[in-house]
Amino acid sequence: WSHDDGIVVSGTVTVTGTGILTIDHSTVSFLQCSGIKVMPGGKLNINSSALKGCDHARWEGITVLGNPHSPQIAVDQGIGSVSGSTIEDADIGILAGYHLGQTFDNSVAGGIINTSNNTVMQNNSIDIMFLPYGQFRSSSVIEQTTFGPLYPGNQDCAAGQTEETGC
Repeated sequence: WSHDDGIVVSGTVTVTGTGILTIDHSTVSFLQCSGIKVMPGGKLNINSSALKGCDHARWEGITVLGNPHSPQIAVDQGIGSVSGSTIEDADIGILAGYHLGQTFDNSVAGGIINTSNNTVMQNNSIDIMFLPYGQFRSSSVIEQTTFGPLYPGNQDCAAGQTEETGC
């Protein structure tokens, strides 16, 4: 997706184990409980873009899956890289691991998260979260990132606690 300010996502966009999704100079709006999932071996690149809830709807955020029993190499870990972008209105802005509602699954922890170049995380319930990652050292890098105010509420998409919003 490049130079597009009209992208609206309903549901989950999945970056497969060999896939690469690049969001470049775009605005992406997510309907409530929508999100992006990066599978082990997949890569998500977000450059100079804004990812937000449609009319400030709470969306799930970005989930980066991995293998907690393998080192931090691209074939075993999903990679989410965010540069000069804004992520807002999410339940969890970026999660290395998996969750369904309030249940977290460490069996797919280990995804790699990199943020840089004045990335802004704001109005999320949680900005960035790493689930426990085995005996290996994480190669994630969080730098030049601003963490704005957090959203004080919580949403549980798994329990069907949603409300209609337009875009």
